[in-house]
Amino acid sequence: MQHLLCNIKTKFRGISIDNLYYPYGKAYHVSDFDWLMHALEMVEPPLRPYLQEFGVHRWSRAHSEGRRYNIMTTNISECLNALFVKERELPVTALAKEMRSTIQSWHYERRLLTEKCKTKLTPEAKKALAEQYQLSICMRYKVFDGDKNDIVDLKALTCSYKRFQLEQ
Repeated sequence: MQHLLCNIKTKFRGISIDNLYYPYGKAYHVSDFDWLMHALEMVEPPLRPYLQEFGVHRWSRAHSEGRRYNIMTTNISECLNALFVKERELPVTALAKEMRSTIQSWHYERRLLTEKCKTKLTPEAKKALAEQYQLSICMRYKVFDGDKNDIVDLKALTCSYKRFQLEQ
């Protein structure tokens, strides 16, 4: 999402949408997304066609076609370029060594974390699930949020607004 925001700032100079932009991509309900997009269109009419042309399914959870694993970008090269700004001035071999070292350390840290996990859930997810389990044995909830009614099934890890399915 960050690279798309940078593209918007470059193409539409003078528009300040930093505080408005992220809720659009992170909305789980299509109705929430549509409401936010309508609000954006009222503030900056040329942005909506640009965002839709880019592909809403690429940056919006509500329109996502599959699991996103909490990653909202489609361009790995932009992510790596932003990470290795200083290192890009090094010779190619030094740059490659630095990239290898960084990625290797990420994998090492992740492996240490996963070795500590005794289940498929992260510690945070396990804690949240345990709290919900104490509230109900049937593990099926009807969630009311304004005009929206959703069903959450914690046994099957599904919900009608796709939150579990998108974050697995």
